[in-house]
Amino acid sequence: MVASAAGAAPGPRSRNRHRFGSDRLRRRRGLPAPPAEHSGRRVAARPASAEPGPREADDRAIPPAVRPAATHRRGLRVPGGQGPPGTSAQQVDPRFTAERDPAHRGRAQGARGDGLPGVTEDEAGTPFTIERVSVIIPCLNAAATLGAQLEALSRQTWRGEIEVLVADNGSTDGSSELAASWHDRLPGLRVLHAAERKGPAHARNVAAAAATGDVLLFCDADDEVADGWIDGLLPELERHEAAASRHEIERLNGEQARRLHGDPAQQHGLCSYTNPSFLDHAGGCGLGVRRHVFEELGGFDEEYVALEDTDLCWRLQLGGHRLVFAPEAVVHVRFPATLADAFRQAARYGQYNVYIYTRYRSRGMPRLPALPGLLRLGSLLLRTPQLLSRLARGRFVWLAGWRLGRLRGCLRYRTIAF
Repeated sequence: MVASAAGAAPGPRSRNRHRFGSDRLRRRRGLPAPPAEHSGRRVAARPASAEPGPREADDRAIPPAVRPAATHRRGLRVPGGQGPPGTSAQQVDPRFTAERDPAHRGRAQGARGDGLPGVTEDEAGTPFTIERVSVIIPCLNAAATLGAQLEALSRQTWRGEIEVLVADNGSTDGSSELAASWHDRLPGLRVLHAAERKGPAHARNVAAAAATGDVLLFCDADDEVADGWIDGLLPELERHEAAASRHEIERLNGEQARRLHGDPAQQHGLCSYTNPSFLDHAGGCGLGVRRHVFEELGGFDEEYVALEDTDLCWRLQLGGHRLVFAPEAVVHVRFPATLADAFRQAARYGQYNVYIYTRYRSRGMPRLPALPGLLRLGSLLLRTPQLLSRLARGRFVWLAGWRLGRLRGCLRYRTIAF
């Protein structure tokens, strides 16, 4: 479905929509609909000369680079597949096509009668119910902080089934062994090997493919979820396809780190892409997504080393889904501890900001103007004595890393993003 500019409620959804969006993918590929006796529902034939519907017309106008279905995600494919003429010569990664336990397919079907956006019901009028959640933690050499996150998860009071999936991306510091030691306190804990490809996107995808919950709740190994975090997210996920947690920065960060990073937008709402504006997004630490929607989107794009969460949020919204803010779901986030760590993080963000621009500029993503940032960097250089203060040094290091990353991204992806 197409997101309405006026915020109109979406139309009725197929009862089997969560099964990887098969009807949607079939329409995009130009394949005929299956016989009614095969699909289990009536199929209304459309004359061959009929004009495409709004969603079909919109999908044809979307370049493959940003089309929000699983069929284009390079990081989620396996080679060697053969398809009908005009389709990709690759197959969707079998991680997201394995048969699921019918008891845990997700129960969001149909359309709610009161017209609330994003709220769905099955044919019997039953609202989306969540009986099991899958908490996913990507992990790489996080032995120093992972225990605190697992401790925080053990204090969650939600009464349904909770499974915790720790996806180890190749740790050498004993993170996997530490996680496994929590089996007694977290009965639903599983530790997964996810080192075939580096990056949190791959680790999260491996865990999501093994998940059995109705919703996927992502958090990071170096943060801590607050008490009641799951209870704060699930009411929004019963009403909408995705929800973002509120970030709290006081508990795990000193004054210097807080000043360096300023006032993160996700303390008060979704992150806004501004100056000029584009779609809202949210960080992956504390993001909740209905599992069938995540699978329909094809998971995280593993080409990203950073901003993979932004990309997922944008594909989700371009696919007609709702991303909302859940202020009652709190995550205590941890900032980089040293200037060197801050510089490396800023450089990654800068580089992948250019990459994401190459993927979304055809959908209206604007270039970030270079002048404001260069003026801030120049003002710090002109006032050299102020660099003696830790705050000024931190600001300078962050801006320098961001600008260097942007330049590196322009060179690597052969584009001008300023």
